[in-house]
Amino acid sequence: MSDKSSLQRLEKRELLRGFSALVRDDQSLTAKLLEYIGEIDRRQLYLELAYPSMFAFCVGRHGMSESEAGKRIRAGRAACRFPRILQMIRKGQLHLTGVH
Repeated sequence: MSDKSSLQRLEKRELLRGFSALVRDDQSLTAKLLEYIGEIDRRQLYLELAYPSMFAFCVGRHGMSESEAGKRIRAGRAACRFPRILQMIRKGQLHLTGVH
């Protein structure tokens, strides 16, 4: 539902409920993304794809900004060392900036 006019037609409860669901989905996806980043980095799989670093892989292949890639890589590495980080992100108890 990306059409602005369709959002304007939603009742306020529906709009707020949808927003809450998106926030939960975002938290869950962020945790999963960090998990993947951590594991790809740990295995150095980016080397098989001719990228010299995880950073180059995220920026060059996946179009992340340098800032976005740096934060996510550091957070992914931290999550490998401290798996509780992922649980906290999923629950909304910690955000990416807090990990960074």
